[in-house]
Amino acid sequence: MRDELQYVSGFTTTQNHIAWSGLAAEIGMNALGVWQMVKMHADLSTGVAFPSIKRLAELTGLAPNTVRNALEVLQREHLLRVVEEPGSHRSTRYVTCERIDIRTEPYLDAKGKKTSDVICSVVVDYVPAHIAGRMAEIRDAVKAGKAPMPTAQVRIIPGAGFTYDAASSQFVREMPADKIVGADGKAGERARGEFAKMRAILSGSGEA
Repeated sequence: MRDELQYVSGFTTTQNHIAWSGLAAEIGMNALGVWQMVKMHADLSTGVAFPSIKRLAELTGLAPNTVRNALEVLQREHLLRVVEEPGSHRSTRYVTCERIDIRTEPYLDAKGKKTSDVICSVVVDYVPAHIAGRMAEIRDAVKAGKAPMPTAQVRIIPGAGFTYDAASSQFVREMPADKIVGADGKAGERARGEFAKMRAILSGSGEA
């Protein structure tokens, strides 16, 4: 009864970026629902959660195989990580993650559709007692071109095609000019600003 009351009276938080960035639509509602249910089980101070497949299926109304597929999607998209594999008498231990993508200036692709590329993704562990402060630190750092606090559980993951240059502490990639110039045909000031912020984060945090 005590555990049931804890789940009924508690709450979780979700960063709006997952919707605004299109990531929620990309992973689909099954994965999003499973992600939220895993978050619901997160330990307040560590973020570790260990709901069983059966438990997640009951909470989401999804079939067990669909839950397993959703967990694979979440791991692939850096929204969930396994911290301990299952044992004979215990479920897998997870930590869910929040993810913020830093993107290029929007441009028109070959079909004339407006799009953009991910330069890198900033991923932070969801620890209920600390997540609000951690996300605020990261947002402020990115806006100011500074590094996040070194105590934050932060990983910086390169976008497709980017490689890390240790000599300059930068992610680099050859890009066509139309991906730096905005879809309106003008110079991409936002893109150059995003690159500058990314370089500052990498140089300050030492993350590769």
